[in-house]
Amino acid sequence: MGKDRVIRIVAKQVANKVIHQILIKYTNKPESTSYLRAEEDNYRVLLTDLSREYHWNDQDMREINKLALNNLEKTLNLKYSDVKVSKDELIQVLKENISEIFKNSSK
Repeated sequence: MGKDRVIRIVAKQVANKVIHQILIKYTNKPESTSYLRAEEDNYRVLLTDLSREYHWNDQDMREINKLALNNLEKTLNLKYSDVKVSKDELIQVLKENISEIFKNSSK
């Protein structure tokens, strides 16, 4: 699998992980939180493995961030339009997740 494709996959998975974090915070169904936490953990494990497959340069990280934000906004608008989150909060949570995921990978 080429690196460009992996970048798109990583960005989509990062967006999914962030969506689950947002949903945990804003859910109206407390009974859903254990499922959401398990899904978020699954994305974290998958992303940790993917992050170690390549050497990620600054351009790669900018592309992952840009694509992840686009995927995040699109998915929230289409599937979770009732969840209202500021763009600033989305960007902050996204940055935190990307830092966490790639902290042990080479840059």
